[in-house]
Amino acid sequence: MARILVGFLVTASAAGAQDVAELPYQRSYQTTKTIAAVQTCLVDGLSDLGEQTLMTMMDGAILMIREGQGPPLLIEIAPPKVKITTRSNSDVQARVGRCT
Repeated sequence: MARILVGFLVTASAAGAQDVAELPYQRSYQTTKTIAAVQTCLVDGLSDLGEQTLMTMMDGAILMIREGQGPPLLIEIAPPKVKITTRSNSDVQARVGRCT
């Protein structure tokens, strides 16, 4: 029974490690700006991409931009880190970089 439990814990911790690793299409940026400053810049700078929804949390925010039926663009804002968590093109990446 102890072996089964240990095996389960090892498997669970290995699966959790995958969540921490950045996927190839994700981009992370370092910032010294406040959450409010980054939010304002991103909302203004990406306003032409589609409908925006800002979800605030205790330690940051998530900006979701949806245009049409495709998957939304998601940007996590949690200084000192800002992260594009979904696929994005180089134009979006450059705009986010200018806001961080």
